[in-house]
Amino acid sequence: MASILPLTRRAGGSSQPNKRRDTLSSSIRQGPDSDESMISSDTDVSDEDGIERAQQAIQDSYQSRPVPHYPTFVFQDERSYEKLRQKLRDEGNSDGLLRYFDESLRTDWNARTGELTLRIMNSSMHEVVQGRLVDAITKELDRVAANHSLRAIREKIQSGSHARLRDASTEHSIHKSPDGQFFYDDIQGAPFVIEIAYSEEEHKLLAKIKDYFIHLYPVSTILAVDIEYAPLEMRQAPSHTHRATVCLWTEERTGDTISIIPQQKAVFRENGQALLGQLVIPFKFLLPPEKRTGAQAQDQELRFSYESLAQMVSHGEKRQRVEDRKSPPMLVSRKRLRCIVFDLNGNIKTDEMIEPEAKQQRANSLSSELTETKGRTRLRAKLASRLNSPPSLRT
Repeated sequence: MASILPLTRRAGGSSQPNKRRDTLSSSIRQGPDSDESMISSDTDVSDEDGIERAQQAIQDSYQSRPVPHYPTFVFQDERSYEKLRQKLRDEGNSDGLLRYFDESLRTDWNARTGELTLRIMNSSMHEVVQGRLVDAITKELDRVAANHSLRAIREKIQSGSHARLRDASTEHSIHKSPDGQFFYDDIQGAPFVIEIAYSEEEHKLLAKIKDYFIHLYPVSTILAVDIEYAPLEMRQAPSHTHRATVCLWTEERTGDTISIIPQQKAVFRENGQALLGQLVIPFKFLLPPEKRTGAQAQDQELRFSYESLAQMVSHGEKRQRVEDRKSPPMLVSRKRLRCIVFDLNGNIKTDEMIEPEAKQQRANSLSSELTETKGRTRLRAKLASRLNSPPSLRT
């Protein structure tokens, strides 16, 4: 059954900050594709604390330190998003941290709900399936247009990877970084979006789909692959396999109404085996709505057997097991290594000696201890100075 929604796109931003009066406070949640349980802070945590946590997570990601998968921060006040950006600007070197947040880090932001999600995905399962699915769609587009008048249209359809999609009506109101997308010619935004989910609850997935359709025009078709999530100890079992479902939605607009119409929803992999069937995507679904009426694209379809989709999950499953496998402890080198870097002409650019890891660790530890000791000394001196000063000068 189609889901009928009123068309509620906002025409410009409000001059008043959106401060929600519900019980939501700044918090952090960890996505279901983590090996740790869901984390949520108490509702009395302030937005300032949430800003600090978000900043730390962004900085950790920027510096290649471990970060939970898909951490989500919820703010009461939409101004907190701008405060976070200001802190990133102040903290970064020549705006490097803010530039990383704005241009490189995959994020979803919705000012209406106050949710900021950092789409930090380290899962091999997710990345392998996403990559193979985009490749398969690209090959099908080429096949359909190979000996047909669609060739000129096909050349206008290009993969957009994770590029951020924005609500053009208001700055910093809402944006999303999809798992995959296909652009059309010079039209801003993407008509076709791909999402790879790990057992995402249906109401949450539908909320995401609504955001795309309502706020991020020309998104008009969404393909989602939902792979049943399994914790580390379960998926390490050789006999474990992932159940997988494919969903395809499109939308129709009539006046002030958007109709979100499920075209297909089916399990394609169960107990490690592909089920019978195929995913069918009309060629016109990769075009902006206003371009779909041309007779050339009406009857052409992209087809993917459930067996081919199941193979994508199998490849992801295999790679995930490799990543999950415990590696033998690395032997620490006790010798100095000479590292020489050459340029294209065979000339030496750098020539340096690399200290053994154990020695480097001891040096880092000693440096940390010295820094901590100096910090304590400065603090004691400051306290002593304040205690020895006249009461009128103490602050």
